[in-house]
Amino acid sequence: MREFEIVDTVGFLGQIRQVPSTVEKYRARLEGLLEKGVSITSVAAAVTSTLSTASAPAESANERNCTFTITTTATVEEFTLTLTVVTTDGQTLKFFLLVEVASPLS
Repeated sequence: MREFEIVDTVGFLGQIRQVPSTVEKYRARLEGLLEKGVSITSVAAAVTSTLSTASAPAESANERNCTFTITTTATVEEFTLTLTVVTTDGQTLKFFLLVEVASPLS
């Protein structure tokens, strides 16, 4: 499982490479961003791809992290994943991840 430690509201999480025809699990950790007593109330994930998909994320037991999966089908593709997080203090946070689908580098 790959993890992203989110410590500020800047929305860009980076770029990853995922192998074609795979399912990868990811965790977004928001403990460093959310103030004490604030937790996640809902999470949504969407991709700009018509071939690959993202799962509906599930909040962790402490509701300060979420996990999601990306399933790739194409052999070569680039798309953006948008992760939208709503918190108990009324914030709606959006994070973006660029995904490159390609064979592993040799």
